[in-house]
Amino acid sequence: MVTSTIILTAAQNFCADNETQVGFTATKKIGKATVRNRAKRRLRALTRTNLGSFLPQTDYVLIARFNTAECEYNKLEDDFKFGLKKLNKLLEENDGKK
Repeated sequence: MVTSTIILTAAQNFCADNETQVGFTATKKIGKATVRNRAKRRLRALTRTNLGSFLPQTDYVLIARFNTAECEYNKLEDDFKFGLKKLNKLLEENDGKK
């Protein structure tokens, strides 16, 4: 799921015992090490404050975009919640089809 400040991907992991795993990525395209680290710190903070929104037995990857480190936190949080809600809905629909 692509938003203006973040890219979210997910895959169900049926080997995990109701675990949710989250990974963070920031490429060199968005800036030097300090910018990438700040972007990942912000993504980790979002994850901590929204732990209840993640589905069990699912692996998530949050990818920082060029403006993740500089945008307002409220905008980043809104994009995160919107993207996660849509992504979870897609995962639940695909799970029901099997």
